[in-house]
Amino acid sequence: MNEALSKFEFWLNKNFTEAFHDLNKPISEEKIGLLEKTIPIKPPKNLINFIKKHNGQKGDSGWIIDDSELLLLSEMNY
Repeated sequence: MNEALSKFEFWLNKNFTEAFHDLNKPISEEKIGLLEKTIPIKPPKNLINFIKKHNGQKGDSGWIIDDSELLLLSEMNY
């Protein structure tokens, strides 16, 4: 996942710079722990790896994937 995420970030920075800079900062370990205690299933490792780098996007640029905004963890329905 880390290699794929690095490639995605590289591509985004090169081809859609404003969206790259629209990505949020990582989520805290404390909030990840709260997520793991809140939902009845173990969150997918790829989701955890992603939000450890980028907790969604600010929404100031165009949407990044298939005309969809990357949501903050707090905006996801779980």
